Amino acid sequence: MSPLLIAGFGRFGPYPVNPAELVVDRLRDLPGVVGAILPVSYQRASDSFAALLDRWQPRAAVVLGLAFDSEYIRFERLARNRDDCLGADADGEVRRDCPAVDGAPAILRTTLPAGRLARTLAAAGFPIAISGNAGGYVCNHLFYRARHLIDQHKLAIPMGLIHIPPLPEMLHGHPGRRGLALDRLDDAVRLILAELAGPPPGESP
Repeated sequence: MSPLLIAGFGRFGPYPVNPAELVVDRLRDLPGVVGAILPVSYQRASDSFAALLDRWQPRAAVVLGLAFDSEYIRFERLARNRDDCLGADADGEVRRDCPAVDGAPAILRTTLPAGRLARTLAAAGFPIAISGNAGGYVCNHLFYRARHLIDQHKLAIPMGLIHIPPLPEMLHGHPGRRGLALDRLDDAVRLILAELAGPPPGESP
């Protein structure tokens, strides 16, 4: 059976760690799971993810990114065909108000069962949000490019982006912020993978 693919972005900007990378490192050796760390680079992240799809043909693909300003595990519903961020990526590239893919649709939707996954995590006590704006940086760019690639090649691979909050230890100097401990993030993503590994609702195991 094809594996589940869990990919997370590495460290970037002012953050000494990225919890997305740490979670993937913990989970990458689970049975039936393939893990990968993606560079925070518009071009290299897209190229790396395309190579992962080609190599593994996964049954589903989940990308984790850091949303430093969030307190929630945030399921992104929409990938927007628009790169727009003042900050440079790891290669020094700045993209302002330009398409991720020329001539492609303005929006592509997640093909993960985001509502079902969110309900599963909420029932387990995790802080959950469903978002319609994945930002204008590399996370959204990769989300859009990956969804576009999957559609272009007519691949039956559910794929989506999930933003996760920072770790508590990343929030010194941010009074009132809580973050989410690494063990909790690990548990949440394990639940997501278990849900994706099971049969669709209404089907027998």
